[in-house]
Amino acid sequence: MSIQTWRDEFYKEEACYVSEKKAVKHSLKKWKGLTKANLKRHHLDHDGVYIFDDDGADFDIDDSTCALCCAYGNECNVCPLAIARDGIACYEVMDDENESPYGAWIHGKDAKPMIGWLKEARKIK
Repeated sequence: MSIQTWRDEFYKEEACYVSEKKAVKHSLKKWKGLTKANLKRHHLDHDGVYIFDDDGADFDIDDSTCALCCAYGNECNVCPLAIARDGIACYEVMDDENESPYGAWIHGKDAKPMIGWLKEARKIK
């Protein structure tokens, strides 16, 4: 198992080639792949903004691999994820959060907050 096996399962298409219509679905699949269980199953580790395997291959988890960022040109105000969060971008903290969904991933290796918000965004788009 490796970055490549992870990509084969959770990131089959490059983010910036995904249509606006399919961007939420693509993002949700990627983030489901970032759960601790799926990273462990593919023998991957996480450090800040990237995941990596034992051979040194890595994969960035940032706006360059986000179908929503690509589809909406990094304009968070029109992104379904930010709209679902009352206009607040994924990297910003809401009043009732200790950390933003993206921050929960960066600092706590927790993909669940982002998955939850992407499920809400799916209802919008």
